[in-house]
Amino acid sequence: MKSLISLISLLILLLLILPSPSTPYNVPLATQLSFSQLGHASLPSLLPLPTIKALNTAAKGALNSSRLLALQQKLSVILDQPLAAIASNPKYSTPSKCKYHLSDHAVAFLQLFNLHRTHPPFTAITRSKTLASVATTLLDCPSVRLYQDSLFLKRPEDGPTNYHSDLRMAPFDTNDMVTFWIPFSTIPSDGTGLIFADKSHNDFALNFWDAEGGDLTGRYSESHHMPLALGDATAHHGWCLHATDGFPNSPRLAYTISYVNAAAVVRKVTGKDEKGHGEDEASYREWIGGVKPGRRIPDNHPHIPVIPC
Repeated sequence: MKSLISLISLLILLLLILPSPSTPYNVPLATQLSFSQLGHASLPSLLPLPTIKALNTAAKGALNSSRLLALQQKLSVILDQPLAAIASNPKYSTPSKCKYHLSDHAVAFLQLFNLHRTHPPFTAITRSKTLASVATTLLDCPSVRLYQDSLFLKRPEDGPTNYHSDLRMAPFDTNDMVTFWIPFSTIPSDGTGLIFADKSHNDFALNFWDAEGGDLTGRYSESHHMPLALGDATAHHGWCLHATDGFPNSPRLAYTISYVNAAAVVRKVTGKDEKGHGEDEASYREWIGGVKPGRRIPDNHPHIPVIPC
């Protein structure tokens, strides 16, 4: 009986702090044009303050319980080794050991993937009809599929995040992907919010020019949407290059949710190409082997479901 009462109390709490699944969010035409033309847009007051506070509390709890995993995941990317190999290696079995082996490397942030699978507040927000509706509006597609959510901790000792695009690391054959970037604290005008390379999502020559992560000086104009108040968010296209400055004055937590067109298929492997980039491997490794490349993914897939709006 006590467990039932606790469950009911949790459900009531979630209903109180999270936006109603049907709460509409108006996406002005100017915002849609910014996303289409520049590859990014601002979404003021996307989430109510009680939601942000609840997600922030849940995020801090997740970090406290999974800090070792976050450190191991960063080592996996830097050392170019599978996460399973890092996690099973006694050299990396404690946070202090991981920090020692990371000390000689430039670290931009710590990251946790897919909290929506284990933490109810994140489950509720990633399946929000409101966010799904905003995503379909920006992508101009009938429906979207949840790809992943990620929690980013940028500590005062963490350096800049280099320019990169999300779709380069995701295992999909699609041009339709949007990521919402949601800070859990106010971001000042000179803070560590995202900086965008304008129109880079439409730069078809970029792969030939091979500037991914390199010096983009003179190729694009740069812009951002700072300052950001609590509840504000930004949205960027999957091919839009984005970066952040480093060394914040205090630890900065930010949360992202990525949706793709529901019709997106897993891209085919040709030659030595990988289905996805190693940095996202921690997100898709559980399901990638069970999905046939080039075919539509079932709408009710437990890990990457279609979100009705």
